[in-house]
Parts: sequence; structure tokens; C-alpha cells
Amino acid sequence: MIYCVSDIHGELDKFERLLTLTQFSENDHLYVIGDAIDRCAMGVDILRLIMDTSNMTMLLGNHEQMCLATLGPHNEFGTRELWRQNGGSSTYRELLYHRTPHERNMILRFLAGLPDHLDITVDGQQFHLVHGCPGADHDTRIWVRIKPEDRSPYPDTICIVGHTPVNFLTGVSDQPFRIWHGDGIIDIDCGCGHQKTAQRRLTCLRLDDMAEFYVGNVDTEICSRPTRGNKWTEHMEQRVSDLILFAAETPTKPLYRRPEGILSLGKDEVGGSNPPSSSKTETTRQGGFLFWQAALRSRSLSP
Repeated sequence: MIYCVSDIHGELDKFERLLTLTQFSENDHLYVIGDAIDRCAMGVDILRLIMDTSNMTMLLGNHEQMCLATLGPHNEFGTRELWRQNGGSSTYRELLYHRTPHERNMILRFLAGLPDHLDITVDGQQFHLVHGCPGADHDTRIWVRIKPEDRSPYPDTICIVGHTPVNFLTGVSDQPFRIWHGDGIIDIDCGCGHQKTAQRRLTCLRLDDMAEFYVGNVDTEICSRPTRGNKWTEHMEQRVSDLILFAAETPTKPLYRRPEGILSLGKDEVGGSNPPSSSKTETTRQGGFLFWQAALRSRSLSP
């Protein structure tokens, strides 16, 4: 299965719960469409998870661009203050004071090599993945926000974007945020990382069948969208039905317990209201995705 997520913004707890909810395994592929870092404390750990997982592909977002412009070899005047104003302080301190120079340089090299857009095909349907807005230049692709009246500029291609919180497009902020579907453009930024926004959620879109996965502060939800004609098979309907039943039965707990050495999220694992200190050792990052694979395989609901 092919999944897309965007704008995680340091909320590692929600990202882990999303991987559990989707039953993400070595047979799947996840595209992270930018802005894994900043706003919340655990962005660098999310980067390391992505870097260490061969079936995750990341695109450049404007927050990764600000990080590079501040700490990279071609730093730009004034960018550090811009980054700070946009929630970059936690990432800045983590990279500068809590990571070794070798690890920091490795992360910066990883960010410098990220593409600002990707074109993929899933079951015959073409998708254009971009963080900001489909466009011909780099700044448009990572900085410009889409508008409700925008249309996909590419024939027969669905554009998947982040960057623009969906409430900017819908005007609805008092209900749990949902993926926005426009004219050939789908926005999957549901406000994750904006800690003062109670209705924010981390969302994931499965491109094989357009099923939507949501992780809020305490809730999880799966929404099926039978919009792909005969490609929406009985098998997929049953899989989504099983997952909805599973999510309803275990709405707030992950599928696994962390072994010794795996990072703990503090007392409030569900809501993330008690994030861990950014001071930690290399051992907290051991175990990684191999443990995810084992945990998910052992609890698989797929036929």
C-alpha cells in the first residue's frame, strides 16, 4: 500500500499511532510530504526514523528549508529569526546542543538531498506530491499556500499537498479537521503541530483506495472513500471495515509496548501533553523500524 502524510511537526506520538493505525509494514511505502520538524519537540527523532526506514520517502518542506538555511553550509542572513518565529527553536536546540556534529551533519545532508516534488503512479492514477503548491519554481512548491478555487495544473493528475491547514480552506475550526478535497487537489495538512488548536489531527491518505486515517489527541478514525471505481474491491472494503472495528475497540492505545531503550513519551502517551526532554542518548533511538515491523506483523488484521 502507498501512503502519504504531511506536516507532522514534531508530534512523534501521533506519528507512531498513525503507523500503528495503518498497520504500516515493510510491504508498504510512505511518502512524507514535508515539515516533519518544528513546533513540537520530537522533530529530529522523526527525521531519524524516516532516514532509517528504507520504505519511507521524504519531500522538502518550508521548515526543512529554514533549517538548512540556518544551519547548512549556505546559511542565509535573517533566516534564523524567521525560523524561530515559525516554531524552529526546538529543532535548532536539538541539533546544535543535543546531537553530535557527525549526526547533525548527516541530518543536514539528508535534508539537502530532499526533492521538492515527486510524480508517482498508483494503480494507473497519476499523483503529483508537493509540500506547498504545484508550480514551476522551488519557492512556489515549498512556500505558497493553495486556495479553495485552485485546480490541478496537470491533466489527469491528482495533486497531494500539505502546508496549508485545511481550516484555512474550509473556514471550519470548531470540528475535528478533515482532509480537504478540491478540484484535482487534495490537502492533507490537518493542523498537526499547532498545539493551541484543539481540533488538530495528523492524517494519512492511502493512494491505493483513497482511504483516510486520522489521529487526534485521544481519537483515531478511518474513513473510506470509494472514489476509484472498480479498483475499490471487496477485499479493500473488508480491510477498511476490519480496521474501523479495530480503531473503535482500541481508540487511544498503540499496538505495542516499547522494549528497553525505546523512547518513552512520558506520562500522557495518548495526548502528548507531557513531551519528553530533548536531552537523550543514542540508545533511545535504537530498535527503530525493525521493532515496528515485528509489532505490526504480530497484530496484522489483513486477510
